[in-house]
Amino acid sequence: MLVQLSPAYLRAICCWLMLLGGGLLAGRVQAQRVEVLPDKVLGQVAIRSVSSDQLSFAWVAARQGVFRYDGRQLLPLNQLVRRGPKLSGGGHRVVVDSAGTVWVGMDDGLYAFVPATGELRKVALPALRASNYLVNALLLDHNQLWIGRGLDPVQVLRLNVRAPERPAQVMWQYPKGYAIGLELDSLGRPLFISSIHSWRLHANGQVAPVAGYRPGHQLSKADGTSLRVAVSTRLPLPHGHLVLGDSALYEQQPSSAPRVVARWTFPRRRTPAVPRNDVLELDSTWYWPGEGEMLALSIRRSRQVPVIRHLPLPQGREWDLQLRFNRDRTGFWAFDAGVAGAIQLRPRSMPAVALPVAGNQALSTRSINRLPNGRLLVGSYAGTFTQAADSPLARLRRWPGITFAYTWFSTLRLPDKRLLIANEHGRFEVLTNGLVEEICWEGPHPNLTAQASFCLLRDRAGQLWGGGQAGLFLLDAQHLTRVRYREGDAKWPLHHCEIEDIAEGQPGELWLATNQGLYRLRPATGELRHYGPTEPAPYNLPTNAASTRRSTRAARAS
Repeated sequence: MLVQLSPAYLRAICCWLMLLGGGLLAGRVQAQRVEVLPDKVLGQVAIRSVSSDQLSFAWVAARQGVFRYDGRQLLPLNQLVRRGPKLSGGGHRVVVDSAGTVWVGMDDGLYAFVPATGELRKVALPALRASNYLVNALLLDHNQLWIGRGLDPVQVLRLNVRAPERPAQVMWQYPKGYAIGLELDSLGRPLFISSIHSWRLHANGQVAPVAGYRPGHQLSKADGTSLRVAVSTRLPLPHGHLVLGDSALYEQQPSSAPRVVARWTFPRRRTPAVPRNDVLELDSTWYWPGEGEMLALSIRRSRQVPVIRHLPLPQGREWDLQLRFNRDRTGFWAFDAGVAGAIQLRPRSMPAVALPVAGNQALSTRSINRLPNGRLLVGSYAGTFTQAADSPLARLRRWPGITFAYTWFSTLRLPDKRLLIANEHGRFEVLTNGLVEEICWEGPHPNLTAQASFCLLRDRAGQLWGGGQAGLFLLDAQHLTRVRYREGDAKWPLHHCEIEDIAEGQPGELWLATNQGLYRLRPATGELRHYGPTEPAPYNLPTNAASTRRSTRAARAS
C-alpha cells in the first residue's frame, strides 16, 4: 500500500532529519580551537633544541648560540655568566635538570650552567681521539645524564647530575659515525641512535644492537610525564576502543579487525631520532604534527567518536615539523630543527563556567585536585565532592568514600600517586586508595585546637613542606612524621604567623605569604628576610596581609 505525502509534510520530515543530523554532529566531541601566531622573537634563531625550567624560562640551543627566553627577549647565556668561561659557536642540545642546572652540548664538549649563581663550567669528560668533540645528543633520565659525542669514533657517556664531581662513565664507543639522538624505548631503556647504527644501552654496561630501529610513538604530558610505545603498537586513547596510529585513527574492538575512523598524511622525517608520532597532551587534548599541519583530538570520555581537527601551519610543508611545549606549558612551539623560524600555538581561552553540583548546592571551595585515575576531587566547607575523569560538564557529587568531618584546605599529589592533605584542624594527612593516615607531630608540641593547616609544597629536591597557624613544617610522607622548622627557637618569627601559602623561588629558597607579611627563607642557612609596611625600600609592602605567593619568571615575589 502506497501512501502519498503532501509537499508540506515532506518538508517537515526533511527539517526534522536535518535537525536530528545537526544534533548528532553537534554531539561529537571536538578539540579546542587553537590560535596560530608567528613567534617573531624566537623565530630570529634557528632552534636545534629547547628545554624549560621550573621558573618558566626556556633555554634554547640554536645555530647562533645558547639563549634564555622569557617570552619577550632572547638573552645570550654568555651575558648571564658571572664566573667561568664563555661559550663559543652554536649550541646543539640543551636540557634542564630538576635542580635548575642547564646542561648544554656544544661543538667542543659539555657545559653546565647554574642560573642562581651565574657559574658556567666545562664538564671534564674522558679523553677521546676523534675528528671532533661535538656533543650532539643529551638524555636526562631521573638523575642520569646520557651524553652522545664525537665523530669517528662516536661515544656514549653517563653522568650523575646529583654528583657532578664524579667523572662521567664511558658506556659505549663505536669507531665510525656521529650521534643523532638518545631516547628511552617503550620499556624505559636508553637507546642510542648514530648516523650508522642504533644500540640499546643497559645499566650494567652491556650494549645490544637494534637492527632497523624506528622510533616509536611518544606521548608527553604537560606535567612532565611521558609514555613511549613501540612503532608496531598503536597509542591507545584513555577511554573506549580508539587507538592512534602514525597516519590513522582506528576503532579496535576485541572480536573484529581494526576499523579506520580517520586518516591524515604522515609527515616526511629527515631526522631518524624523531618519534613516529610525537604526541603532546594538554587539557585533555592530544596534539601531533601531520604533513604541513598540526592535528588535535579530544580524549575526553564520550559516546561519540571524537573529531580530529586539522590546523594548517605556515611553512609547515617545507619543515620537518617538531612540536614542543612552550616555557609555561600552556601551549606549543612548532619549528624545524636548525631552520630559522618558530610558530606559537596556544589553545584559545574559554569563559569560566561554574560547575553544576548535585542538589544545586552552593560550594565555597578551598582545594581542587585529581586522583591518579583522573577523578576530580574538590574540598569545600560543605564537604568533599568529586567528578568523573574527563567529564568536565558532569555534576559534582559527594565523595562516595570516607565521610570527612573537616575541610580540606589544600591538597598535593605525590609522585607515588598518593594525595597529601592539609585540613582545618591543623593536621596533615595522606590519602591512599581511600585510606587516610595522619602525619604525626612527635614529641612535645603546642595544642593544635583551632589551628588550621593551610598550604603544601613539594620543592625541586623532593622535600615536602606544610604551613598553617602552627608554623612551617617539614613533612615525611614515607614515615608519616613531621617536624616544625626551627622547633627549638621559641622566638622564631614563623612560629607566630599564619602561613597562608608557600612557593619556591631560586634553588634553595622559599617564599611564604603570612598574616604578618611576606618572608623569604633559605632553609639550609636559616636566613629569613621580611617584607612588609614597616620595612624600608626595597622590602616595603603596602600591607602585612599576604594571602598568596607565586614565583614569576625572575623568581621575584608577586
